[in-house]
Amino acid sequence: MDDKVIIFLDADGVVNNHDILFTLPDKLSEKFNAQERHPPLSPIAVGYLNKLCLDNPNIRIVFSSTWRTSPQDEITACFKNAHKRLCAASKVRNIPYAIQFDDTTPESWRTPINPDFSAPRGLEIDKWLEIYASQDQKYIIIDDDSDFFAWHMPCFIQTHGFNGITLDDYFNLCDLLKTLEPTLQLRLDLKPRS
Repeated sequence: MDDKVIIFLDADGVVNNHDILFTLPDKLSEKFNAQERHPPLSPIAVGYLNKLCLDNPNIRIVFSSTWRTSPQDEITACFKNAHKRLCAASKVRNIPYAIQFDDTTPESWRTPINPDFSAPRGLEIDKWLEIYASQDQKYIIIDDDSDFFAWHMPCFIQTHGFNGITLDDYFNLCDLLKTLEPTLQLRLDLKPRS
């Protein structure tokens, strides 16, 4: 069994949130977003995700956000810019950056793209698992929406869209990582072995 843990990660309401979008004055918001075509990510939410990845180097991120239509290097730059802003704001310059996207294949860093985004996110996650994962793949879903199936719920952390990942969510993720078992994760795409 692979020790890798996949985190299916949404962006809006998870690593970017209303707090950062609506509390920044327009000019400051433009400065934050000068190099990115997406809204700025929350340095705090990205900091919690980075800490989780730093303490658990077997975590790989799979982007499940509608942002996944963008090139991976743009998405990675958004995360690294938020990390830089966290380091600057905290005046701790040597916080290691530990967020790693899955690199099993060139496309495994994101869930499959449905052109009209009409499929429930849970279906897109199951499709990714069918293509890239073994039956015993451990995974966690972090999202502010709840369009997932019953078999996803033991692995699901729902954030509040106004806050994104909070300290409580971080602790819940740490607890979930300690108890995560692949046997709790049922999937319809798996056929019984003969």
